[in-house]
Amino acid sequence: MGKVPFLRKIPLVVALLALSPFSYAFPPPRTLHVRVAVDGNLEVKESWRMDLTRLLKDAFFSFRTQFGIQLKINEITTWNPDPDSGSAYDLLKSLEKRIPHEGSDIVLGIVSPQYHLGDRKAASCSCLNYALVQYLDSKRDLELVIQHEICHLFGAVDLREKGSIMSGQGRGYVFGGFTSRVVLLNRNRAFYPASPVFAAEKGDEAISLFAARAASNPGEDEVHAMLALLYFEKGDYASASEQCAICLALNPESSSANATLGHIHLAQHDINGAIADYWKALALQPGFSIPHYNLGIALFENEETDQAIAEFQEAIEAKPDYAEAYANLASAYLKKEEYDLSIQACRTALGLTPNSPEVLYVLAFGLILKWEALRSSNRDAPSEMLEEAFSSCQKSIWLRPDVPETHNLMGTVYNYSGKPDLAEAEFLAAVELRPELTTAHFNLAMMYFKMKEYEKSALHLRRILEINPKAGLGLKIMEAIFDKTRKYKMLQVR
Repeated sequence: MGKVPFLRKIPLVVALLALSPFSYAFPPPRTLHVRVAVDGNLEVKESWRMDLTRLLKDAFFSFRTQFGIQLKINEITTWNPDPDSGSAYDLLKSLEKRIPHEGSDIVLGIVSPQYHLGDRKAASCSCLNYALVQYLDSKRDLELVIQHEICHLFGAVDLREKGSIMSGQGRGYVFGGFTSRVVLLNRNRAFYPASPVFAAEKGDEAISLFAARAASNPGEDEVHAMLALLYFEKGDYASASEQCAICLALNPESSSANATLGHIHLAQHDINGAIADYWKALALQPGFSIPHYNLGIALFENEETDQAIAEFQEAIEAKPDYAEAYANLASAYLKKEEYDLSIQACRTALGLTPNSPEVLYVLAFGLILKWEALRSSNRDAPSEMLEEAFSSCQKSIWLRPDVPETHNLMGTVYNYSGKPDLAEAEFLAAVELRPELTTAHFNLAMMYFKMKEYEKSALHLRRILEINPKAGLGLKIMEAIFDKTRKYKMLQVR
């Protein structure tokens, strides 16, 4: 039926610190919805809430006037941070775990001054679209910190530029030319969990912008970290590695650079290197969902399935609505033949993302494997399992008709349901989409063999051997029999 699928997406966690205004002509404002989560330790009297709403609107107003971005408060809710949080990053992790987006583009958490966070009063994660700020007595300072963090969500980075709102050396008041160009370039970025910071079509322009900044302002490690990510997403691994090296020379504790090195090594099939890099990133910035998720991917690729499952579970612990982590957990369970756990993980993922063709495929795969296992052990194999597998495959194909593995699986469902003509059509569709898909050729060979169409069966067996000369000895024996018997009279079908 095919290889157990693995849903690969490799986002990069950029949890950076961040701080206000410039002008331009743009199309009608883009509206983004913000879910605000207020620490329950703060006074939440109605008048206080009204004051906070006014302050937030003042902070958001600059994004409309400067960039044509309208930030609209969807909801103000209350949350209780982890009392053991000792840093802005700890609080951001707590926010990610406890407050889902629930239809909003951005989650903004506000915590009380009782937490001793040192110089860093805020943090953000531009891939997960979370930002956190500490409540300050100075309303103007609080506005600036909020603006700083929101700039991070649009791809802006900390700068060594006095007076800039993105200054890492003290509060600034001006967006500045570079930061403004970054936000304007990225004003239409996608806001969904694990989304890339810059869309692919903006990649070259973003690289030019950050490369010019790096040349004119050396020593800004986060500029190089962002360049490394942009080069990686473009597939230029040599340039990405070079930028990671520069960033780490400036800041050895850059979790972003270590994570990007992990992505590079994984893409180059250096799995052990990727695992080592992801462990470094997690040691520097523990607990976030995406580094655990990425490490899980690398471990799965390295056949360390139990450890991969543990990392996917860590990612889910950090972010309970992490649909992709559930989906990959389902694939890992399939590999261990733990079909019930796989099906359960798929159902949870589909509850979060009902129209994921990949998850629908994994669910159908799990149902078929469980049905086969029940049948082979002479236990009742309910027809409802086949029906649900068919429904999942059908919906997956409707959503993404160009995936050969799904057509191959649909052919398997039809074959088990006693519909050989429909099965044949799906297997043929699979090999038309991917001529080297040996599992579909094998399914066709076995189906034709049972139908006593031996010449067709031999054709697909030979095709497997052309694709993979190291295919099993059994295939070679069958091919030899086909060659010698010509009319295939010696072959008996049970």
